Formats: sequence, structure tokens, C-alpha cells
Amino acid sequence: MKSYARKCASGLAPFLSPADTLLNMARLRVLGAELEVQHILARGDEARLSFREGATPRLGGLTTALDDVQLAVDVRRTVPLSLRLTRLGGEALIPALVRALRAVSARQSSGSGRTGAKTG
Repeated sequence: MKSYARKCASGLAPFLSPADTLLNMARLRVLGAELEVQHILARGDEARLSFREGATPRLGGLTTALDDVQLAVDVRRTVPLSLRLTRLGGEALIPALVRALRAVSARQSSGSGRTGAKTG
């Protein structure tokens, strides 16, 4: 059992316990709300990320964060923005997506505000 836990921690085995999965799904909901994501669908090594109508995500920060966790991005629709993400690295999809969205959220909160925030 310890060997399995070490493999999971090192990223060699992209498997999560059900508790970890539930916790990460809750994190995705919170981060998604901050970033104006309408819905996230994850299956296997792919995820769909669709933003709300009128959301204006900063693609530079988003693509950098996704590259950092080895997720390939394919734009499926531009308005409203819809992305297909594919896992390329050893890290499981959901934790990689959580890390990427955290990075985007942190950049936006330290920068000029939230995604899609209206001024005026």
C-alpha cells in the first residue's frame, strides 16, 4: 500500500481515491465560479471547459497555466469560449486542471481583477 501511495504522489500512477476526486471536484466548482466557467466535463484523459456567455478569460494566462501542467488545449468554440483539454503528462487530469485553474485565479486576483469583470 505504501508503494502505491508513493507512486501516486510521484505522478507515475494517475489514479485518485474517491475522497480525493470529490475534494478536487469541489475545488473545480469554486475555481470555476471565480473564473466564470459555466461547466466542466471530465472523462478519462479529456475535459471540456465552457465559459459563461459574456466571460472574457485572459487566454495568455490560461494557456500558460495549462502548459505548466501538461494539458493540451483545443478551442472548440470562441463565443462563448469552449475548450477541449487533453492530458499529456503523468499527472491525473483532475488534479492537473485544479492546479491550472488555481494558477489562473491567483494571477487574476493579483492582477487587474476577475475574468470578465465589467467596468464602468
